Amino acid sequence: YTDKTARPTVLSSAGYLPLPEPAEYKFSQRRGRLPGNKEAQNQTLAAELHNVLSCWLQFPAGQSNLQGTFVRHLLNAFENSDVLLLPGVYDAFLRVRETVFGKNSQVGRAALLDPTTLDAFAQNLKAQPLCDPDSTEYTAMQMVSEKLDLYQESWRRMEGITQGLSECPAYALDTPEYKTAFTSAQNVYSDLDFYLPFRQHAPEIVNLFSSQGILHPDVVDEVGAIASLWCFRAIFYRTRFSQEHPHSLFFNDYAEWEELHDELLRDPQIALFNQGKDRYFCNTRAYGAPTTRSVSCAEAYFAHEPEWLKLFDKHDPGWKMDYADAYRFTQSNKIKNRKAQKLLPQIGPLTGMLITSDLVYAGKVAMPSASKMGEMVHLLDKGADTCLRHFGLLHKSSPLEDTVTVFEDLYDAVWEELTEDERTRMTFDPIMFEHTLCEFQRCYE
Repeated sequence: YTDKTARPTVLSSAGYLPLPEPAEYKFSQRRGRLPGNKEAQNQTLAAELHNVLSCWLQFPAGQSNLQGTFVRHLLNAFENSDVLLLPGVYDAFLRVRETVFGKNSQVGRAALLDPTTLDAFAQNLKAQPLCDPDSTEYTAMQMVSEKLDLYQESWRRMEGITQGLSECPAYALDTPEYKTAFTSAQNVYSDLDFYLPFRQHAPEIVNLFSSQGILHPDVVDEVGAIASLWCFRAIFYRTRFSQEHPHSLFFNDYAEWEELHDELLRDPQIALFNQGKDRYFCNTRAYGAPTTRSVSCAEAYFAHEPEWLKLFDKHDPGWKMDYADAYRFTQSNKIKNRKAQKLLPQIGPLTGMLITSDLVYAGKVAMPSASKMGEMVHLLDKGADTCLRHFGLLHKSSPLEDTVTVFEDLYDAVWEELTEDERTRMTFDPIMFEHTLCEFQRCYE
């Protein structure tokens, strides 16, 4: 730049980088000092150095360089990286030339490599409502970012868990194996609470055991915790209520739940969605097949919670109930008007088993052996049993002994294939394995 002979200065990449094929770059021929004030000189120098590296590394070049500048201007204008996740932004990134210059514009390579090419585009971005803190668009974007922060926190808790979903064999693209594996992964990611095979790492279950969750060690022994768990599993699971109010699932008594219920229904949008049918609080397909769901059962849950707590009164602190006994309690009946009625309405065999398993992880029920879990699989005759039949390991009329043997053998075989780290990360145990068989069947269907 200051060479008075006006000869171009040549730089070779071989003198700076260990590249297999050194490239040469000639500085633009300039006389005297760099033009403009200090800021302009810095920009000119930065652009020149940028071009040196582009020449030596052959990257970014053309469109990739333009795409990088496009993203940089988006981040500078909106000061929020979440804008990159908005609908349409990725398509605009892929077709960046058309986005910035129009469909029929002819832009030369030199312009693509010049960092100042998108200056006018950057100015237009700053004039958008999304940059105005007083605009509706800005407020909506902040709400989107808050929701994303919650999701990111959930993913951080699941670090290492979902990695296993991508660690599958490499199938040829045109094979049935590939289509099955790809479809299964898509299903899992579409609804982690419904499809994730790692039971204890689904978002709503993670929340259940969080510091504000019903089954946290500091909460589970409080009056109202068990009744709240019954409400969660039989009424609220996978609903708008549980997703929008994850920290409002514990109630000391029925009156506290009733008060929140009435308060939420005073919201016109919730009332409209609810349509007087408990749609906001209930999901009839929470566990797959449609079933009857109603918030009216909550009163019975709080009324009968003392009967569950009484079972622990005659034992030392830390005592754990047998798995089968705990399950039987969820299915027990009471006599009313000389007729047998369910003690806990709306809690059938599947929901009862889920509640019992939740209480294992909460430290109130003993972890079942693979043999006992095999017995439960046979008793319920649900997804896990169907999955074992799908594998050809059982048939519809297989006796209890066969179901137990097959479940145990398969469990042991999978245990041996996993490393200790993998078993720890996915919380592998008989409960999780039974859950995984159910999820396999769901994805397959």
